Amino acid sequence: MFEKCWRTVEKASNSRRSVRALPSCLWCGLVAGLALAAIGHPETVSSLYSRGYTVLPEPQQVKLGQSDFELSAAWRVEVGPGVPPGDVAVETLREELKERYGLKLDEHGSGPAIRLAIRLDSVSVGDAQDRDKAALAGQAYKLTLAKDGITIVANAPAGLFYGAETLVQMVKVTGATLSLPEAELVDWPDVEYREIFWDEQMHLDHLEVLKDSVRRAASFKINALSLRLNAHFQYASAPALVDPYALSPAELQELTDYGLRYHVQVVPYLDGPAHVNFILERDEYSKLREFPETAFQMCSTNPETYKLLDGMVQDLMNANRGGKYFHLSTDEAWFIGKANNDQCREAERAKELGSPSKLWAEFTSKTAQVLHDHDRQVIFWGEEPLEAGDIPGLPPWLINGEVYSPAYNRAFRERGIRQNIYTNSQPDDPLFPFYYVLSPQEQIHPREVTEGRAIQVFDEISHSAARKDADIMGVGLYASRGTHPELLPSVLRLGGNRDGPAVSIDEYAGRVLGQQLGPRTFGKTAPHLRLLIRNRPLHAAHRNPAVASGAVGRLPSSPRSLASG
Repeated sequence: MFEKCWRTVEKASNSRRSVRALPSCLWCGLVAGLALAAIGHPETVSSLYSRGYTVLPEPQQVKLGQSDFELSAAWRVEVGPGVPPGDVAVETLREELKERYGLKLDEHGSGPAIRLAIRLDSVSVGDAQDRDKAALAGQAYKLTLAKDGITIVANAPAGLFYGAETLVQMVKVTGATLSLPEAELVDWPDVEYREIFWDEQMHLDHLEVLKDSVRRAASFKINALSLRLNAHFQYASAPALVDPYALSPAELQELTDYGLRYHVQVVPYLDGPAHVNFILERDEYSKLREFPETAFQMCSTNPETYKLLDGMVQDLMNANRGGKYFHLSTDEAWFIGKANNDQCREAERAKELGSPSKLWAEFTSKTAQVLHDHDRQVIFWGEEPLEAGDIPGLPPWLINGEVYSPAYNRAFRERGIRQNIYTNSQPDDPLFPFYYVLSPQEQIHPREVTEGRAIQVFDEISHSAARKDADIMGVGLYASRGTHPELLPSVLRLGGNRDGPAVSIDEYAGRVLGQQLGPRTFGKTAPHLRLLIRNRPLHAAHRNPAVASGAVGRLPSSPRSLASG
């Protein structure tokens, strides 16, 4: 399978039509990257893994029996009380057992049953980082496995779906035999919100690729995909911004509905006031620039700025019905309050309010209010130029998408603003992703890097000091900057510190390989590392490796037309 993936990548490099196959193959390569990242870490093995069973993430409570039993076509699915018709957990169980293991369950037989049921308050939530236990309870489940029957019970549909995914993951293949352990598992998330940030600003994936990414994320209990489209969306209120082949409102709604079926929120992402080159580089909107000669940042005191953003926000919400969140990207607005020119008098307003920080808070509060009025939970970036002393002036219903510093974290907590732990797996990453560390002796031009990205992300999510001083409700990871989207396997840590300190990244890498490359790869990681072994020497051979960007001297952006052939 891995060699097939590599051949697809090689073929794609010479064929426009093969570009569509790349995202799925990248999952394979990046899984291998995590395995490589595990080298040199101490080995600690959980009870499930020691018996050859891989689950991502590891369930919170595991009581493992002594015996295993066979899962065969004689088994059947029994839909119990509380499970609505057409529930995705039932569908997933049948489809994935058939797809992954060739197992078609008996429709009307009398053999042992896999029973699914939803009963309120049937599963209790234990210790967790997130204080909102009611939200966690909706995602909790209990899985009981025995040779005479399997039961999945949950408080709500999301938990039932996660229980079904765990059962599918646990199946062990030994020759022609499928087996499961006698066990009782009780599981709940450590945090309510587990997000991946899918950045489409430099490319636009086909709708089916986006759906596949949502489905893969859901299988590992990731429940949000923050989608940055920039000009790749058909804004009715700003047609001058729309690029050819942009995603239509109907397509975004289709993706949203698809995500909701699998308990994944597709979260619209919109920049402002900074990082809006895709807007301000257009002649129609150059008058909104903070400084006439640069297109990076909008003038935050121009009423037309708010009018434009409000219209774009409304367009995205209209195509995202059923969505709960909206990501208002307020990061890196470094120059707010500095402009004093004919088309932007921010400096005057900043002086009137008392500081650029207060002007930033005014802009964020005003822009977010439109979303709040439409019952959206607004995620923003709470960082400089915002000062910690101005956090009390922000609305308490905001959600800070990152942890920043102890002083900021405490101020957000006192204000009642909840936070996510955010990490970036590939900022300005080369075309040869740095997922593991290659020995300096094997590099033509050695680099002073002591830790690969996989381990870095693993540690940041699991052991952030912010867990002690921030009111954490979620985690997020940015993993798709380049010419093609990449979902680093470390993203699967988005369940929070689910596995605790007892589970090493070595075991975690083995679990990822078991799930991504097939159950027969358990304990056989070496043959599946060839792709990145071939990549790292290429990167080490370049003093200034090319990066995926549209800047002068770098690779151009890849329009959707190339992907469609």
